Amino acid sequence: PKQLYDFVFAIPPDTGEVGRRVSVLDAVAEDTKRLMGKLGSRDRQRIDEHLTHLNAMEQRLRKGQGACSVPPAPAPFPARPFGVDTGGADYKGEVYNMDKLDTMTDVLVAALRCDLTRVFTIMFTPPGSLITMNTAGQVNGPGAIQTHDAAHANNHDILMALTRYHMTAFAKVLDKLSAEVDVNGQTLLDSSCILGTSEFGEGFHHGTLEMPVVIAGKAGGALDTGSHIRDPQSNFCRTHYTILRALGIDVPSYGFSGAETSEALPFLKV
Repeated sequence: PKQLYDFVFAIPPDTGEVGRRVSVLDAVAEDTKRLMGKLGSRDRQRIDEHLTHLNAMEQRLRKGQGACSVPPAPAPFPARPFGVDTGGADYKGEVYNMDKLDTMTDVLVAALRCDLTRVFTIMFTPPGSLITMNTAGQVNGPGAIQTHDAAHANNHDILMALTRYHMTAFAKVLDKLSAEVDVNGQTLLDSSCILGTSEFGEGFHHGTLEMPVVIAGKAGGALDTGSHIRDPQSNFCRTHYTILRALGIDVPSYGFSGAETSEALPFLKV
C-alpha cells in the first residue's frame, strides 16, 4: 500500500510549479488574438469552436481537482504469513491478505476521487491459484490443500470456498467505491464499470466456456444493473465489446479470429 501511495501521491519537491499552472488558453491568449486578426470568418469560427472545446476540457479537469483531498500515507504493511508454511513458492497468504486489500483500496479510491487515474487493475490471487485453502475458506488452515490441485481434482468444496473468498474480496472493493461520491453527485461505483473475472471457466480442464464474469457499476448510466445471463456457448468477447461501448469508445467490433464480435450484451443502454 505504501508503494502505491508514493506512486500516486508523492510529488517531488521540484514540481511545485505544477500547482501554479495557468490556463493553457491564457498562456496563448495574445497569440490567439493576433491569429484571429489574420483569418477569414470561417476559419475564425473553427478556431473559436476549438478554443471552446479546450475550455470545456479545462473546466472538467478543474472540477475533478476540486474534489481531491490527499489521504495520509499508510504505514508500511508487514508480511504476515497465514498459518504454517506449506512449502514451495512463497504463497503463505500475505498476497491474499484482506487487510492489505482494504488499505490498498483506500489508496485507490482516493486516487480515483482526485482524478489521478481512471483505470486500474487488481489481481487478488495470481493465475494458477497456488493459494492453499481448506473447505472453511481459511488460507493455510487445517486440512488446506493447494487450490490448483483442488481444481484438477474437481474438489467442489474447496473450489466453492475459494470462490467465496474471492467474491468477499471483490465485494470489499465495490463497497468502498459505492461509499464514495464523485464530482457529479453519483457514487464512484455508478460512474465506473468494473469487470471481475478469472482465467478459466472451469479450472480442472482449463476450459474457457462459461467464463465467470461480474460487471459492476453503471458506467455513468450506460449500463443497466441487476441482470443475470447464462449462455453456455456465448462469445466472451461480447463482454469486452459491451464495456468499450459503455465507456464511449466507438469500435466496430472486438476480438480476433473466430471470436470477433460486434454484438453487445442486452443491458447496454447506449
